Amino acid sequence: MGLFTALQTREKLTDISHLLLQSFSQVFERSIVFFVLPEALAADRAFGVGSGRNDPSMGLKIPLVSYSVFRDVIEGGEPFFGESDDEVLREGLFARIGMPLRQTIFLLPLKCLGQVRAIIYGDFGGKNVSPVPVEFFQIEVQHAGLRLENTMYREQILKSMQK
Repeated sequence: MGLFTALQTREKLTDISHLLLQSFSQVFERSIVFFVLPEALAADRAFGVGSGRNDPSMGLKIPLVSYSVFRDVIEGGEPFFGESDDEVLREGLFARIGMPLRQTIFLLPLKCLGQVRAIIYGDFGGKNVSPVPVEFFQIEVQHAGLRLENTMYREQILKSMQK
């Protein structure tokens, strides 16, 4: 089943972001979903980082108190694809999951009602950089964001009808 079809049966941020993570894992050796909290990013699920209790991303929180490529993506709402020598990336993420062969990363924001709710992270791990369908991932994440918004609007309508 394709991502667009699967999204039609999902309503929660966790479920929708997991579908995006699965799509990312087809291109990136390592991928992680981070939920955006007021002061930090909190890792939710990952592929290629470890497994179960041995997953170094479990419980990982990346503070958003100083400048970082993560904060740029959250504040600007635009994806980032390229090399980054960001200190927060090195100290907050790579220190936990290990340094990839190349520091080329992809950060894709999942937005709902104009706010970034999650970031899908991907890198190539121990492999060389390969082509990335950036535009396709952007279409997927836009569709996912619209699905979240539709769910929220439907819930609001149902609540107002019950009053």
